[in-house]
Amino acid sequence: MTMRAPSTSMHSARPTGCEVCGIPLDAENFDVSSVAAPPGPGETLTLARFDLPPHYCGVLQHFSQFTDQHQKNAERILTRGLQWSIRSNGRPLSPYLGFDYVLNPWGSDAYGLSIRLDEGAALELVVRGVGPAPDPAEITLVGGRLAGHYWYNVLHGDLEAGEPPAGRSLPRRRSW
Repeated sequence: MTMRAPSTSMHSARPTGCEVCGIPLDAENFDVSSVAAPPGPGETLTLARFDLPPHYCGVLQHFSQFTDQHQKNAERILTRGLQWSIRSNGRPLSPYLGFDYVLNPWGSDAYGLSIRLDEGAALELVVRGVGPAPDPAEITLVGGRLAGHYWYNVLHGDLEAGEPPAGRSLPRRRSW
């Protein structure tokens, strides 16, 4: 009788990420933002955009918004004439389908997220002009920011988990 050792995949033999948070060892940060004049009626303005490279996955961990009026007075959260949304591959990302107020103010660490992004996704924070243009005495600047992590998806290549793609290196481990 022949005995065989149980088979294990090469991916289960090595840890695929941080033992504490689970984020892959080759994860990179993304943090994109801009500030501009608000769009007019019927116009759409992309305030922040990040394109995951092909064969990379990611997670959106934070977004924030800015209007000069909210900055002057924190009670001015309504953005009349403007509608905000976060999109993934051109489609609104649930639950951020569309809102007309400052939900996550710029400069605060309000409400972290953990929204998994599809492989190779194009992520955008956009603001669209709806109805009459905002009164220039009210909102003259808008801004947006997206931040998170992305990493190589080992299912799309012949790399072992925890091994970086060509031209990239893993973060150095600290020895205490």
